[in-house]
Amino acid sequence: MKKHFAKILSAILLSGMVSGMIVGCGNESVSDSGSDGESSAAVLSGSTSEEEEKTASACPFERDELGIPDLQGETIKIWMPLTGQEIKWISNYSEYATIQHLQEALNVNFEFTHAPVGQEKDSFSIMLNSGNWPDIIWTGTESYYPGGLDMAMADGVMMSVDEYIGDDFTPNFKRVILDDEGRRKLFVNDNGQVVRMGARLITTDGEFGASCYVGPLIRKDYLEQSGLDKPVTIADWYEMLTKFKEMGIEIPYGWSSKGWDVTESSNTFVSAYGVNHTYMVTEDGKVVYSPITDAYKDYLTEMNKWYSEGLINPDFANQTNTDNIYPMLASDKIGALSEHLANYVQIYYPPVVASNPEKDLVPVQFPVLNEGDPLSRFRDAYYGVSGDPVITTKASNPEACVVLLDSLYNPEVNYIMAGTEGVTYNRGTTGEFSVDPIWYPNDSELDMRRQHSTLQWREVIDDNSTVPFYYSYPTQQEAFSIWNQATYDGNLPNGLTYTAEENELVAKYQTDIDTFVKEMKMKFMVGIESLDNFDAYVEQVKSMHIDDLVAVKQAALDRFNAR
Repeated sequence: MKKHFAKILSAILLSGMVSGMIVGCGNESVSDSGSDGESSAAVLSGSTSEEEEKTASACPFERDELGIPDLQGETIKIWMPLTGQEIKWISNYSEYATIQHLQEALNVNFEFTHAPVGQEKDSFSIMLNSGNWPDIIWTGTESYYPGGLDMAMADGVMMSVDEYIGDDFTPNFKRVILDDEGRRKLFVNDNGQVVRMGARLITTDGEFGASCYVGPLIRKDYLEQSGLDKPVTIADWYEMLTKFKEMGIEIPYGWSSKGWDVTESSNTFVSAYGVNHTYMVTEDGKVVYSPITDAYKDYLTEMNKWYSEGLINPDFANQTNTDNIYPMLASDKIGALSEHLANYVQIYYPPVVASNPEKDLVPVQFPVLNEGDPLSRFRDAYYGVSGDPVITTKASNPEACVVLLDSLYNPEVNYIMAGTEGVTYNRGTTGEFSVDPIWYPNDSELDMRRQHSTLQWREVIDDNSTVPFYYSYPTQQEAFSIWNQATYDGNLPNGLTYTAEENELVAKYQTDIDTFVKEMKMKFMVGIESLDNFDAYVEQVKSMHIDDLVAVKQAALDRFNAR
């Protein structure tokens, strides 16, 4: 099987946007981005007139023959959260070997400020209100800042990168992203301004384009003991979980809703009903809010049955996969779950599967209602951009930030971050990393997990392919081949941008709707609220202006498609 599972162009960890308020540098002539965005769009399409052109100063940072820049010892301050899993192994991103390799190679220093886990939004607000902004805000602007990236730019928080675009200053970003029409539309707003630069791009290119990393997994030994085939339909799942219960498995399906709801995120069961858990796009391009549809009621009815019959862990609303589901899975109390393949390696494989291969997990397809029905249109990975890093208007060294972010689109930087060839990785004949025990030089579980946690951030890129070397275990490869048969057509692309008026509506109504819908979903599932009251719930959601928000999403989608 090919190792090219996805074309994921990574500029992760350190990413952002830079400002058109400061004169950019580059040998190309680039146009100024006016308020209407026309000149910016012209730059990105490669067609500028003499009247629009202006010459920027030369980039001050030299690159070597591999395109690696020398950032001359600049210090770049970065605000970014650590995950709950990462704080078990590190207290600061500077501890990662990949970061140390990058700093040395680029002659740059990073100073990280980390938001407390669980307090990211509050920390973001405190940081902005203090006026003491870093050079780069890694994440949070799109979701935490009222109005998202466009408003952050309009309010002078986020800087525009447009004046830096060119072969001198951003050759890698321009080649990989902006010169490709399909990719470019994900990184610009409706006016053609670049609003993302260093984000992680998930494309549809290649055999394993837009690979799905999250989906349903079943304990191999329990499935074999049940005598059943892999479940295909919702009825098959019900039969299997019921059988698991009869076999004495305490929790047939392990669900966790605290923090990241993996089952919901992957649309594992709801997609069988032709909907998801939020806004969806129908096959004819119409935006619909799934949680108020009759199909969603059917889904909740089935989940309520599973819960009432003890097929789902009773405390799922207060549990996480990392802290609760995995320990119970390892101690033989859980039969199936939905999970991210990175966590499979990071949390489950080393302590469990490595010494007990019979306890491995078997990936299965997203279920359908009736055998022969089309597969899910709502799998987790889809054509879009992950991350919303920005360079702030108070950045002391915006030119260094831009060159840094651009360099992360250089495939050679991926090798630099991986360490030393022959020591921490082997380079294959076509440029990919080989799967080799050389990745795991230390025996301790701590070092192994830290190594995994580090390496998941970097994936080798070139102009045509990406090798996610972190996803090379047989179970992961099988999951890719199975889950990727489903599509992501029903998901809204995450490159949508909104007008000021639309942002006002979203800010005014969306949070209250989300809170109410989540609360009612839980009540319906566990039986606190009778599904006989579903119609009244729908009317309540409509009274909270969901139709206005659907119209906002539709307008944004239409503009996105027209970019």
